[in-house]
Amino acid sequence: MENLLPKGMLGTQRRTVLAGVVALILAIILLLVYLNHYRSTVKSANAATPVLRAKVFIPAGTTALTLARRGLFEVTAIPKDQLREGAVTDAAALHGQVALTDVYPGQQLTIDEFGVTATSNALSGSADLLGTGKTEGTWRAIAISVDTIHGLSP
Repeated sequence: MENLLPKGMLGTQRRTVLAGVVALILAIILLLVYLNHYRSTVKSANAATPVLRAKVFIPAGTTALTLARRGLFEVTAIPKDQLREGAVTDAAALHGQVALTDVYPGQQLTIDEFGVTATSNALSGSADLLGTGKTEGTWRAIAISVDTIHGLSP
């Protein structure tokens, strides 16, 4: 059988073994670097992400302000692969909005379940119009001009 390397390329058998050992060490180093990188990407893909979850049943029409005041949601860390599409990770994203659908206990709050409606406080002029106690809810203010110029004449 012919030798595939030109005669005298590595010189001696000792140099051939040394080149093989260097190639083996280099391959092991590259393998360890690859495995370390792979492990870090897998960890970041499954890293826990904070998300808002309902503590109790939240009926449609509940304002985000009511959710915050009564503590109806909690911040929970869940793996990224279990995160729902449009999940809310910051309560500020719900400011001035109302629950458009019923939200059940343990369910992640998503941006699609909240929005601005005719009764949401995003349309109110002020937070002072919300009321408390029996009058809790969104109140509206309207100004009507009552004079002869605007059609109030006998």
